[in-house]
Amino acid sequence: MAGPIKEASGCGFLDEQGKPAVPPKFEELGQFSEGLASSKRDAQIGFIDANGNEVIAPQFWADGY
Repeated sequence: MAGPIKEASGCGFLDEQGKPAVPPKFEELGQFSEGLASSKRDAQIGFIDANGNEVIAPQFWADGY
């Protein structure tokens, strides 16, 4: 991933060519680690892959320690 983006529709990520790799549809996004990034939607935390697919649906109130 080249970097995060934030638009009126939400947060996402750009690829190395500057094109949206993860659509800006999340309230917040964390950094990628081991192929996943935390994502916040409807005030709950889940995890997405590099294509923006929800690997773990939002169901947590915090992304833990």
